[in-house]
Order: sequence, then C-alpha cells, then structure tokens
Amino acid sequence: MKKIVLLAGVLMFSACRHRPLKPEGPTANFEFSAYEIVETPSEDIQEYVTVFINGQEKGSTEIDLKSRLKFWRTELAPGNYPMRFEVWDSTNGMTGVRRADDFQPRERFVRVEPGQKTSVVLKFYDKGRQNFLYITRE
Repeated sequence: MKKIVLLAGVLMFSACRHRPLKPEGPTANFEFSAYEIVETPSEDIQEYVTVFINGQEKGSTEIDLKSRLKFWRTELAPGNYPMRFEVWDSTNGMTGVRRADDFQPRERFVRVEPGQKTSVVLKFYDKGRQNFLYITRE
C-alpha cells in the first residue's frame, strides 16, 4: 500500500513539474488547451492542435508530447463561436500528420462572455478514439 501511495505522489509531482507555465497576455480572454491520456511511453509522441474559429484557422498550440498540456491563447469579442480543433501528430521534429477524421473532435459552439476568461480543455483517451471537451469561465 505504501508503494502505491509513494508512486502516486511521484507521478503527481512529475506531472506538475512538466506542466508548461506560460504568462498570459494582458488581453487574452480565451484559452484552449489539449492533452491525451497515453498507456505507454512509446505512445507519448509529439503532437499539436490547430484551432479553427468560424471556419478559419486562427492558430495552434505548441508542439509537445501527447501527455502534456499544450496551450493557445487569444482575445475574442463576446459571442458564440463555432470552433473546430484538428489534431496533428508530429515525430522527429517534422511537421505533423493530420489524424483521420474518425479521431478528430466534432465542431462545437463556444460562448465567450464579456468580462470573463473562457477556458476550453480537450482531453483525449482510449488511444485517441474518444475525447472530452469541457468549458469553464472565471
């Protein structure tokens, strides 16, 4: 039992230590982040996510391992936005290869409220076959 608790503590410390801490811009009221649950270290290859708003590419996250949070921030006017996120795998420093359509999350509407920061987190699991998107405002 002690070994399990110790292992859990080490894993939590390791995850916190690798979380990228980037300063927010003074006007960034929208933050997107993505990560994937991987089962083995060999599955933890580099990837990035491209963000589309109103059908136009607006930016992408940094390239990092699947298991690490990757961020993209911007300033958006208040309103409802159709957003689509494309996942691209990348290995050996090369630009990515787009995942098949079956492994891409569906387009969703996201509401940006005036005076609040909207955060969208996209979590992949089950070898990228499933995803969960959740939205918070503060």
